[in-house]
Parts: sequence; C-alpha cells; structure tokens
Amino acid sequence: MASNQRSRGLDKSARAAVSGLEWALATITDQPIQPDEFTAKQFQASTGKTNDSARHLLNRARDRGELTSRTGTVDGHTVTIYKRAI
Repeated sequence: MASNQRSRGLDKSARAAVSGLEWALATITDQPIQPDEFTAKQFQASTGKTNDSARHLLNRARDRGELTSRTGTVDGHTVTIYKRAI
C-alpha cells in the first residue's frame, strides 16, 4: 500500500499524523460542484429575486426537506451548495 511505503521509517505519532492527513485530504477537501447542484447566487440570477429573498427561499426549502446543502468553494469563495433532496 502506498501510504505504508511513505510512512516507513517514521515513528508511531508521525505515522498517525500522516494517515490523519491522508484521511482529511480524501474526505474534507472540496468536491467540485456537480451538474445537479447550484448556489444561491445562481438561483438568484435565475429568479430575479434579491440576495436575501433567494437565500430565505432556499433555506425554507432545505428546512422542509426539499433541498440538501453542503459547504464548498466556488471561485475561491466559501458558499452553500444546494441540491434537490431525493
């Protein structure tokens, strides 16, 4: 396994840190926005609503279980990414 080869010769705490870093990179790093996902800014542009109104509508839909959301990065900015709940 590649991670074992890279951690060979390291003490136990260093190996744990390396495996923790590998886990974080695999699970926490931003996933690109998918074709079925959208941001509040995209929703706002499509509906002509104000920023506050668009966010309010999206949050209400999320609270009703109609949408799911996650945090991600788009063009270097942290945003909420929405998706239709299935």
